[in-house]
Amino acid sequence: MDALVFDTGPLRHFAQAGWLGVLEEIVGERRALAPTAVLAELESTSHRFPEVIDAIDASWVTHYSLSSYDEIAALAMFGELLVSGRKNRGEAEVLALAATLPAEAVIDDSTAFEVGKREGIACTRTLPLLCDAIHRELLSLDEVSDIADDLIMTDYRFPFEPGQFVRWATDEGFLATPKYDSGPGSTADAW
Repeated sequence: MDALVFDTGPLRHFAQAGWLGVLEEIVGERRALAPTAVLAELESTSHRFPEVIDAIDASWVTHYSLSSYDEIAALAMFGELLVSGRKNRGEAEVLALAATLPAEAVIDDSTAFEVGKREGIACTRTLPLLCDAIHRELLSLDEVSDIADDLIMTDYRFPFEPGQFVRWATDEGFLATPKYDSGPGSTADAW
């Protein structure tokens, strides 16, 4: 995929932890997109976390407003499956955009991730994205461990405690495989 569509979580927490530049490196030559609802969610947290303005203003993140018939139809479908009041609007837009471009959704919300996979959308989570950066030799194991710990300090929910990234990644098979397959049923589904 030549484009990654980011949900609020990765952008917000990388910005809060001071690792937004590393996320840009991980994106590399691919396009990074943030739909309007994600940008609104980031903006709504900026009074508590001023660092998120850096994610909104990042020159490498393209702001995207869903407008085509296909995008709106996909949004209606994902909205029906995910949105409850004001919750999950960002996730619905991320999946709608990833489905219609096509692109890969970077989404950590479990329900939205499972819906996306079920609908045949390429989805990844933050941790497999970081593990892929190790395999592509963009980051070292120690650097990713530090990043994961810093993200946990911003209250990002990972399936391990600080200092446990290497053990988790080894147990899940992310470090043994030179390139993970993010298709249905793969290890990338784990986290």
